[in-house]
Amino acid sequence: MDCKISVIIATYNTADYLKECLDSIFNQTLKDIEVIVVDDGSTDNTAIILKEYSEKYDNLVRLYQENQGAGIARNYGITCSKGEYMIFMDPDDKYPCEDCLEKLYVSAKKHKASICGGNIISNDNGVIKNWYLAGEGNVEHIKSDMIDVDNCYFLYGHQRYLFKTSLIKENRVEYAGYKRYEDQVFTIKAFGIAKKIYELDYPVYEYRVNYKKWEMDEGTFYDVISGFRDTLRLIIKYNMRLMFEKNYWNFMIGQMPSITRYVFCGNAYIDEVMQEINGLVIKSGWEYDETYIITQQQVAEYREAMVVQNERLIKVFSEEKPIIVYGAGNNTVKLISRYKAQMQNVVGIAVTQQGENRLECEGVPIRSIDSYIPYKEKAIVLITPSKKLKNEITDILENLGFKKYEWIDVRMIK
Repeated sequence: MDCKISVIIATYNTADYLKECLDSIFNQTLKDIEVIVVDDGSTDNTAIILKEYSEKYDNLVRLYQENQGAGIARNYGITCSKGEYMIFMDPDDKYPCEDCLEKLYVSAKKHKASICGGNIISNDNGVIKNWYLAGEGNVEHIKSDMIDVDNCYFLYGHQRYLFKTSLIKENRVEYAGYKRYEDQVFTIKAFGIAKKIYELDYPVYEYRVNYKKWEMDEGTFYDVISGFRDTLRLIIKYNMRLMFEKNYWNFMIGQMPSITRYVFCGNAYIDEVMQEINGLVIKSGWEYDETYIITQQQVAEYREAMVVQNERLIKVFSEEKPIIVYGAGNNTVKLISRYKAQMQNVVGIAVTQQGENRLECEGVPIRSIDSYIPYKEKAIVLITPSKKLKNEITDILENLGFKKYEWIDVRMIK
């Protein structure tokens, strides 16, 4: 091998963040690396930035292809890689520490690991939080040690993993050719072949969140649901039952608004993929809840639930009572954007602590929940964060004396 690690980046119109990303790589303490950047047909200043960096760093490899999606671009980078190991970086993210690659490489070599994964932190418009910590994705909660993939259930964050190049190339591990949900096929196949991974308790990746929006149109949903079908097929092939149990229904619930919009609505291709998913679940031989099989009746019932919630929200907004929206993330933006014409009684957006405000929500003020205590007797609080935070937030509201609150399933907002 010509170097220790190949860092592979697929980029498309992310010039605003590319320099910060590249700087975090070239500032790594591990210098024996190559940086392969595949420009996936960008139309912004990406080419200018790459030219500038290639003149400064002779270990930068510039590749170009017409726009085909990140998966195809990463596969191109894999074929050109010369490192003993490889790792993938998104151009709008960065490494949080200067020794991320060194920590991963040393750990992988020391423990003879074909795959070594570290922790991920999130950057939400400057607010830094832990997104994934070692031990959170395996039943034994093992940190800084080898774990069996049969005990793993964390399906996402492929950028945190360092892969042995021979494992990837000799077994033809590739990304799916979709523009969305192309990552998991690669990671699950690599897991299935490796059988063990090293779980490093150290932050190795900083993931930028809540800064861009993309619409789930029919074509995008087809890619997502097809990518999930292919991932499910591999999960079953490699007998990763825990991965199935922890992720299948969560995925389906998360995609249910799109399922109600596009499944059993006349698109034969999407219907075929959904039926293939149903068939895989049945043939797996694993126990599952009957709701795992997506039927026309189930889709119709969810559509009705969406209608009921919409009617409930319109009723709440029409009452002459002050309204507080709890949460300053994308869920609140979605709620306000959808119902802004009816939200004359919204007095503000609440967060747990001042300083957590991350987004501008249609000009509505964002303050700590403590500042809304004068409204505790008469206001209704609409809770927008994910359901896993519901109990934590309701405990806060009850301790502060708020009388009326309800959680909103933002996934059901069209």
